Formats: sequence, C-alpha cells, structure tokens
Amino acid sequence: MDKPSLWSRLTRSQAIRAVLLYLGAAWMLLQVTETLTGLLTLPAWVGPGAVGLVLAGLVVVVATAWVQALPETTAAEEAGEVPSDWEVAPQDALASLRSGALPHLNWARALLGGVVAFSLLFGAAGVFVLVRTPANPLDPFMSNGGPAADGIAVLPFRVTGPELELYQEGMVDLVAANLDGLSDYRAIDARTVLARWHQEVGATADSDLSTALRVAAGTGARFAVVGSGVGIGPQVRFTADLYDLSDGTRVGPGAQAEGTPDAILALVDALTVDVMRSLLGDGEGEARTVRPAAMLTPSVEALRHYLRGDAAYRRGRWDEARESLELAIQEDSTFALAYWRLGETLGWSLDPMAAQGPFATALSHAERLPPRERTLLTLASAVAHFRLNTELDPLFEYVARYPDDPDGWYFLGEAGLHVSGGTGITDAVLEEALYRAVELAPTFLPYYLHALQWAAAKGQEERFEALLAEATEQGFTEEALGHPGLQWDLLHGDETQRETAAARVAALPPPDVLRWGPGLLPLVDEGLDRLASLDPVMDALNPNLESLQQSRWRWEGRYDDYRASYAADTTLLGRTLVAEMTLAQFRTGDATRSEARAEGGGRNPHHARTECAILFGDDDDVRRHADASLRASGLVLDGFPPFLDTLGLRGSLMAYYEARQMADLGDPEAGYLHLEVALEHTIWLFETPPQLGFLAFEAERWDDAIRILEGSSRNPVFRSPAKFRLGQAYEAVGERERALDAYRTYLARMANADPGLQSVRTAREAVVRLER
Repeated sequence: MDKPSLWSRLTRSQAIRAVLLYLGAAWMLLQVTETLTGLLTLPAWVGPGAVGLVLAGLVVVVATAWVQALPETTAAEEAGEVPSDWEVAPQDALASLRSGALPHLNWARALLGGVVAFSLLFGAAGVFVLVRTPANPLDPFMSNGGPAADGIAVLPFRVTGPELELYQEGMVDLVAANLDGLSDYRAIDARTVLARWHQEVGATADSDLSTALRVAAGTGARFAVVGSGVGIGPQVRFTADLYDLSDGTRVGPGAQAEGTPDAILALVDALTVDVMRSLLGDGEGEARTVRPAAMLTPSVEALRHYLRGDAAYRRGRWDEARESLELAIQEDSTFALAYWRLGETLGWSLDPMAAQGPFATALSHAERLPPRERTLLTLASAVAHFRLNTELDPLFEYVARYPDDPDGWYFLGEAGLHVSGGTGITDAVLEEALYRAVELAPTFLPYYLHALQWAAAKGQEERFEALLAEATEQGFTEEALGHPGLQWDLLHGDETQRETAAARVAALPPPDVLRWGPGLLPLVDEGLDRLASLDPVMDALNPNLESLQQSRWRWEGRYDDYRASYAADTTLLGRTLVAEMTLAQFRTGDATRSEARAEGGGRNPHHARTECAILFGDDDDVRRHADASLRASGLVLDGFPPFLDTLGLRGSLMAYYEARQMADLGDPEAGYLHLEVALEHTIWLFETPPQLGFLAFEAERWDDAIRILEGSSRNPVFRSPAKFRLGQAYEAVGERERALDAYRTYLARMANADPGLQSVRTAREAVVRLER
C-alpha cells in the first residue's frame, strides 16, 4: 500500500484548520498587547516580545497537530502510555524532562505553555515599570492639591522636521490659549506646565507617556494634551491626544491637522477644536470655533519673533526680548500680545514710563485676545499706569478662578507691595502671593526679585536660601537677581559682611541699585540702623528726595533727629515733610497741639497750614490756605514725574483738606466718605491712603480701617503710625492674634524711637494685655 502524501497527512491531521484558528487568536492577542502597552505605558520591547512568542507558538501548534494526527499517538493514548489530548499530566512531563526526552505534545500542554509564556512577558514588563516609575502612572493624585476638575495641561509637542523645533514649547502657548476660549474648561497656565516639565524631564520633549502624564497631573490638571508634529516634504502634520488623568485613558479618537507651515495658526485652530470635541462629546455640544489669528497674529514671522521674545522675557534677558518683540510688531502692527509683552519688558528694564505706550496700544487691540488674556492685560496695564487699585475686584476674582496661574499671584503681590491702601492684603497674603508665583513658575526670573526682597527684609533665612538655591539652579546669576546676597549681608550680616556689601553696592551701576533698593527698604522691620552705610549711595541716586537716613528716622520714630535735619531747610518740600510728619505724629498721640501748630503754621508751608487750620478750628483760614497750597503744589511736586498731576493729585489734596475739616468738626464718618469718593478718580500715592485709613479709624469703621491700613502699613512714609493704628483696629474687632502681630511689628520698627512716645507705651501695654 502506498504511503499517504504529505498533503493528505496534513489534511487528515487538520493542521491547516488549527493554524488558521491560531492566527486569528494571535491577531486578537497582539491587539490586546498593543492596547495594554499604551494604556499602562509598558516598555517598548513588550510588542516585539509578543510577536516572538506568537511565532514560537505557531511552530508548537503545527507540531502538536502533526503529533496528534499520527495513528500511534491515538493507540498510545488509548493504552494510557501518554496523556490524552486535554491532559496536562505535569508528573509525566517532568519525568520526560528528567530522562532527556521531549514531553508528549498535546493541546492542553500547548495552551498552558502559551499562557505561561505571555504571563512571564507581562510580569517582566510590570516589574520594569515599577522599577523605572516612582509612582503609579494611573494615579492622578500626584499633584500637591489633587486634580482640578476643569483643568487641561498642554504638554510640549514632540516635533521632527526642519524649523519645527520652535513649536516644541510654542504649541503649549498656542493650544492653551485656544483651549481657554473654546469652553468652560480652563487651560493650566503654560508657564506652570513648562516649569514642571523642565524640572522633571528637561529641555527635550522626548518622554514616555507615563512621565508626560505624571508631569501633567503635577500641575493640578484633570486632562492632558499629548501631541507631536512632523514635517513631510512641504507639509507639516500635527497630532494630539487627550488623556483623562483620573484613569490614564485616552479620550476620544484624537486630533490631527495637516497643511503648510505658513498655515500654522489654522492648523492649531483645527487641532484644538478636535481636542475639545473629543472632550465634550456629541451629547454635550460642540466646541466653539475660535480663530487663533483673531487672538494672536496672522503673520507666521510675527509669531516666531514673539515666541523668541517671550522666551527671552521669561529668563530676564530684557534687551534680547525687546528686540524680538519689536520685530514681531514690525511684522504685525496689531499684534496685541507682542505689545503687551513689550510693555512688561520695558517695565522690568526700569523704563516704566516707556512701558505705558505699548500697553495702551495692546489695549486698543484687546478684542484679539480671549477673555482670560484680556483680564491679564488689563491688570498688567493697571500696574504700568499706577492704577492697580482700580482693578482689585477683577484681580481677586482671577486668582480664585485660576489658582494655577503665576501671573495672578504676581499681580496680587504687586497690589500688596505698591498700592498703599484699600487692598485688605495682609502681610501673610502678600508673602503667600510672592512665594506662590515662584513656586508655580520657577523658571521665570522676575518673580524671584520681589520674593527674595521680602525674604531678606523679613529675615527669613531658610526661605531666602531656598529661593536663592532654586534661582541658581535655574541658571540665574546674582546680577540678574538684583544681588540678593548683598541685600542679606546688609541687613543680617556681621560688621565685616555689612561693610563689604556696602562697598560693593557703592560700586554697582545705579540701575542695579534702583532695581531693589527703594523696594527693599520700606519692607524692613528690624535692623534699619544697619543700613547707615547705604546712605551715600541712596542719596546720590535720589538727590531730590529726603535721604535714606531721614527716611529711617521717620520709620523708627526718631522725630527729634528728623526735625533737626530740616532745621536749615527753607524749601517748601522740606518744611512740608516736617509738618506732615508732626501732624501724623499728633494723630497717634505723640505730638502736642502746640508742636503741630508750630510746625504747620510757624514755617508757613501752605499744605501744613491748611491742616493746622482744620485741626484747630481756624475755619476762616482753611479755604485760603488750601487754595494757596494748590497753587504751590507744582513746587511741592518738584522732582516727581510730571504725569502725577494729570492723575488728579491736586483734586485729591483738596478733597483731603475738606475731609479732615469734616472730621475735626466732629463728623469723621462724613470726612471718610468724602475722601473715599474723591480717591476713586485719582491715583493712590503719597499720604492720601493712610489719611483715609486714619479717618476710617476715627469714625470707628473698623473693617474699612483694617482694609486700608494693611496696605498703608507698607507705605514708605506712614508705615509705622499706620501699623500702630492697625493693631488698635484689630483689637477693637477682637482679632487678638492679628492685633498682637501688628503691635509687635510696630515696636520692632520703633526700637530706636525717641524716649517717652505715647504710642510706644500704648503698644507695649497692649502686647502685655493680649499675651495674658
């Protein structure tokens, strides 16, 4: 009898059917492997490993089908010599291996071998992920405060192709700006995202998915946009996927946009809208189409210059930033974002007057910006025009809505530092704002300047060293940071360190000293006498103002020294400063009526004579002296920028005279309300905010007094008496701890005060009383 052919034997063994079934199952297994690899961010070798196991399994399946088709196999199974088709019989398999023979091939053993092989593969991949990844990649709660339900973090794009590197981080800004205008979801601020990315990944965008999602979760986001871009000949293609950080799953089918590089903004438009459609879904309505060209610029060259200028701005390279931003404006004269950044650059480079022009132009094109950016632009313009006090409500609302945005915290710090009253911003809130801005954007140099000043002024050594170490790690130099080491040594160093620091300050260019000197000194509570070595430097920088030493005498309650320093001063400004200081002292109980009259009337400065006429009931002289003071106010303002008068300073002075007259005639409530209305239309500079706070105190409007005196206690002129009244106001409303803090700060400032001052005695008695 002829032996059967190979084909007939294969047909009889059903090997072909078994192979087809195996290939179908293998395809499904590889699809599951690919899904798990992306979802669990398994290592790249899992895919090739699975393919290798599938090929090895194919050989096993064919061999098993062949063995099972042999007649002798059936006879051996019936005789019990080998396991049947679906018996594993582990003892028999081990016995075969010990004798050096291959275990009998059947379907149970083949299936078990495949399960064991793939289990080992995925087990090894799991161990690899646990070793390489410090936290569970699916854990969304890796951020400090947990995920924000409506936050979306746009991560740096992985780009390949000529001239696409610019969009690695640039897409973060572009897509984030677009996302904010598409729905109620908010984009996590680009600076916060990039700062965390640089800390955990570095300058590259080449990161595995697990790390990328962990960075996004660290910003407090709920969703993350992970994208890429590639140049294909004359075309560029961008893709983006949206991930839900609560479970690490991809949301929707993803987004893709392709076109020429000149149409980059249209590509961003299409890409962002697709991302939002994935998020919102058909059942929740479609995302609104927002044209990036309407928000930013239709010019690709302008956009490129802007991105370069913005990067330089963040690092404090002012000249480079200004050059790039001016080029962007040349390409597009309606580019609101470029004007805005140029104004901020000029402001930080100590040219605040020049900054007002770009801000005004930016505001004229504000319709090109989404609502969030329009709010920020309004706040930035208010800083440039010294009118931040008019934007306090929008500022507080912005910080509450976008707590991840360092710009909001920065503007809150600006309000606390530079608005002398009416903010209600306590020292604690101000400090939190300064430090929070740095925490959210540690790669942005300007945020360090105020934070380091505050830490140095308050003697917070641990915080100061941490800030300086972080800034140094970011590559910022001592010079770029405003020489914080000199600030610390001047305030807290030993005698040798102070002398060395003073000598170095004297050798610095004036802009370097002006960058931090006037901002640092009014914040100091203790050790003002240590700044004596700075007097010549600061006096040289401010020849038209009172000296640093005279300022310290006012802050420290050394009124006798202050008066003596002006004994030979016949200028109207000099006489007025002494008179105003004496009148402020009178209102805290530290000067007599005769002293106030002598300082105000005997030297005949019109402003002080008006106050004395009000204080002591000389009603017939009030209007005459007030009119004369207004006519002479041009002389009083010598040495100050001429724009101040255009902001209504003379009108606010007249309103103040009238308010004081109302108060001294027995109606401080009416005086307070009168001056409050007047100050809504003018700039809050000089003495008006503290005086409004004093009026509120006299009227026993405690909440208003506290709100105003908190800011006034950081006023360069009246900070000490304002802090004293603040303690009394807090005590009146039962705020024991805050009253204690205000009294203690006042006593620290008055450590070298003239002996016998009533306010000092009162503060000491209050501390003893409240500490019981």
